Amino acid sequence: MKTMTTRRAVALAASAMLLAASCGSGDDAAVADDASAATETTLASAAPEETTATEPAADESADESADSEADGDTAESSEDSADGDGDVELERLPIEAPVLTATPLVAGPVTVTPTICTTEGYDFVWTEDGNESMGIAGNRLFTVHDEGIIAFQIDSSAGCTLRLDTELAPGGVLVASDEFSSASGTASGQLLISGIFGAKVFDLEAGLFYDCDDLSGNASISPDGTQALARWGLGPVTQWSLTGTTCTGGEELAFPDDDHVKFVAFDGADLLVGSEGLDETVYATRYVNGVVDGAPAWRAGNPEIGEIGWWGWVHGLAPCGNYTCLIDTNTDNLTLIGGDGAFIAEFNFSELVGGERGWIEPIETGPDGAVYVMLGLSEDDENDNRTYFDYIVRLDVTG
Repeated sequence: MKTMTTRRAVALAASAMLLAASCGSGDDAAVADDASAATETTLASAAPEETTATEPAADESADESADSEADGDTAESSEDSADGDGDVELERLPIEAPVLTATPLVAGPVTVTPTICTTEGYDFVWTEDGNESMGIAGNRLFTVHDEGIIAFQIDSSAGCTLRLDTELAPGGVLVASDEFSSASGTASGQLLISGIFGAKVFDLEAGLFYDCDDLSGNASISPDGTQALARWGLGPVTQWSLTGTTCTGGEELAFPDDDHVKFVAFDGADLLVGSEGLDETVYATRYVNGVVDGAPAWRAGNPEIGEIGWWGWVHGLAPCGNYTCLIDTNTDNLTLIGGDGAFIAEFNFSELVGGERGWIEPIETGPDGAVYVMLGLSEDDENDNRTYFDYIVRLDVTG
């Protein structure tokens, strides 16, 4: 078993609470409370000039903030050279990417067939933290990283191939910024990217976008592109209207008092919600037509540790075939939930990819009906320099 990526090595509940605390509320909020109109802008103006999607070299120093870097195999500061008391970074040794093996699994009536997607024009190898998230809009998949929002065309005609989309934006970089932490899209090609400092909404087919400076947090766009839900950590979920040129709203969505919401996304007009109850049981819930003040369509969760349906967190929920798929990195589980909330089957995600366990998040439904999961792995060389590897895994769910 490999080491889980350290970008989320802190306890999950604690990190989420710290995020919520850092973002603040009321007078301490980092953004204004009132949504402001944004001018519709052509897509070309959002892309950086002469920016490429070149990855850091495998032997590049992980400490990019060093003021002085030697031309040889080590990097040391001017102070280190003078008195020898400082730390010297040891040579970064090349590490081969873990090779994943797709292994179909059967449980109950369900077969899950994984495919490890290949990339063309871009490699998911990093000397610092890997991708934060991904989203799917139309036939494109977008990854979220410090260097920006990277666009790929999805080709599932034979397996799964992700081709860097240099036609959409120079170098495939839709937006060159580290301010965004999530991406969410629609089948018609609308894309919402968001972070602590605001959001942008794209109409990829029309080649237009507009800014939503007051919509902050990790956000999910509705399938018709008219609404968005945003949240930070364990903070409140805010609801927004997307008009095509502006975003308005920001009202808090009032979930039941016994629910501490950890995840929320759309499935058609319904909401898929991951939360923790007062009894510390982690639940998955479906609310019909977005109505959260009444009885849900179903609510699934098991308080019995280690039993089917027991989760440490909900890292993603998405429709998959005849079911709803839930992923939880803590338990390394992919769980299938039926239309009545019944547990159908559970799978160890690491077994689906050949035994490599890492960080799994998020899960998104693709244009081909399959679901796509981002998997993050990391490896240390002999000098304790860490390299991060990201993979996109397509899952076909049948039965």
